[in-house]
Amino acid sequence: MSFSKENYQHLIAERAIFQRFLDETPKSDIIAQINLKSRIEELEASILIAKEKLPVHEAAKAKITFGGEPVRGSYGIVADFGSKVMQHLIEAVQKLAASIGKPLPNMGPTPEKKQNQLLITAVAKGSFGFELEELQDQLPLIDEPSQTEIALGQVLNILQISKDGTDDELSELIADLDRKAVVSVHDLLEMIAKNRAFCSYFFKGHALRFYNAESVRSAAKRLADDNRQEIEEVFTGQFEGALPHAQTFEFQLAMPIGDQDFIKGKISESAPSAEVINQNLNQIMDIRVLKILIGEGKPKYILLNVPDLNKDVKS
Repeated sequence: MSFSKENYQHLIAERAIFQRFLDETPKSDIIAQINLKSRIEELEASILIAKEKLPVHEAAKAKITFGGEPVRGSYGIVADFGSKVMQHLIEAVQKLAASIGKPLPNMGPTPEKKQNQLLITAVAKGSFGFELEELQDQLPLIDEPSQTEIALGQVLNILQISKDGTDDELSELIADLDRKAVVSVHDLLEMIAKNRAFCSYFFKGHALRFYNAESVRSAAKRLADDNRQEIEEVFTGQFEGALPHAQTFEFQLAMPIGDQDFIKGKISESAPSAEVINQNLNQIMDIRVLKILIGEGKPKYILLNVPDLNKDVKS
């Protein structure tokens, strides 16, 4: 038997099909019930074998170290600061992970926290800190990075750009991220700066280093919610095209804004799909977009609604 990822997924799908057959089979049909249960047991045994034979994606690891007032060289760290700062970091990772592909809820706990847990595996050498690793039992199959791994990388990118990047680069990075997830990274940096501390963050061979509390404070201000504006606007014009894989659009404005005669951006789940847009090019219509401004950076756009096309889709 082959033990490829495709084979494993086929077994999972086949089990679901036979389970549905079993659920739909009358209990009075005893022979059919026995045959279906037997097949499901065979599939479950094959699934267990296939899962054991599959190569496992290596657990993502990250490291964060601290300096400043709460740190005693490589000897130790004030416990109150250490526990709180790690809670802020873990919360930021979990919110970024949970917001991949979908927005976070406005209220309540962060979703999928159990699926995005981190282990503290060691005390980081050098300046005092901690080594982190995602749980083995939440790892995806083969070459697919987990949400936790993606989020750990996003933390690195956000820290790097908020420290050294331009407003345009920061806007390009965080405009597509959930606002509440970005605020959680801000809260992490603000907490570090308030305690007159600074940090370094390491992930996959890349390092980001703050050298003093003031640089941390400056980065936190750039991620603050009041440095981000979100404005809904309506534009008239025509679609020039959309990319289904990237879920992006380009729209020619009927009336240019200054020297800007077109806008482009992401397509939200509430808007018509890229396929629908591409079936309605070069037609004058109104679109509703969310304009996102980060500091003095160029605006980023998210397509929210196209009334005419939405009517076509619903019909």
